[in-house]
Amino acid sequence: MIFSIGESLRIGWKIVTTHFWFFVGAMLIVVIGSSIPGAVLALARVENEIAIIIANILSGVIGIILEIGFLKLALSFVRTGNASYVDFYRYAKLFFKYLAVKILLALVVIAGLILFIIPGIVWALRFQFATYLVVDRNMGPLQAMRQSSVMTAGYKWDLLGLHIVLGIVGLLGVLALLVGIFIAAPIALIARTFVYDAFMRMRSKSSEFSSTL
Repeated sequence: MIFSIGESLRIGWKIVTTHFWFFVGAMLIVVIGSSIPGAVLALARVENEIAIIIANILSGVIGIILEIGFLKLALSFVRTGNASYVDFYRYAKLFFKYLAVKILLALVVIAGLILFIIPGIVWALRFQFATYLVVDRNMGPLQAMRQSSVMTAGYKWDLLGLHIVLGIVGLLGVLALLVGIFIAAPIALIARTFVYDAFMRMRSKSSEFSSTL
């Protein structure tokens, strides 16, 4: 067994509660940062359609950069027990690779869902580490998807169980309103990151995986 769902949740809980205010700040950075372009238009009372489109694009760009940063923060906490807000913009150079892999993943999952839903779920589990591999190992989108497929082979049911549990954690966070989200979302992220790191440590020992790194 590469990972334990219970252990991943325990690690997530420990890291988030130990660095609670850090994660509150990180969540606020993500929420506020991606809302700035729209807020500026609202305050300026701009109703021009082109300006609104540009603001939405900027919000998306900022959101993706901050998402990359949050993954880096999670990786740093899992591996070293510490992180810095600097990571939110330090890896912006990965933007296009990350965007490309997100688009590919969305297309694959949508195609799978069209094919009677189950293939979409299977492919989502199969390629779930692709975004991590882009951020963590600077892989190209296609290489990241191939390596995610190698890493997750034979562990789809275990990973499905993990996501079901994390989904319940997220639901509990929603039911607990805003305060719960500030705890549940980071715990789920750290738990997934811990599992990714466990797969990396295990799978990197195999010649099939390591030979392509």
